[in-house]
Amino acid sequence: MELIMQEKYLLGLLKMRNKGIRILFNGKELPYEFWCRLFHKSDKGGFYKTDYCNYKNNEINFKWITLK
Repeated sequence: MELIMQEKYLLGLLKMRNKGIRILFNGKELPYEFWCRLFHKSDKGGFYKTDYCNYKNNEINFKWITLK
């Protein structure tokens, strides 16, 4: 994903958080500065993937996936 699209995606998540939706990483809220890691991949092939969007509880969770 190119840098401009990544920035737009993160700003969209930030707007959602500002409206009360919790943005979670492996079930934990982390500071905005961490969010850019959504676009990183590990040398072993790990990456973040949307795990679930729970609108009833107003939360979106991203889960770290590792390839075995």
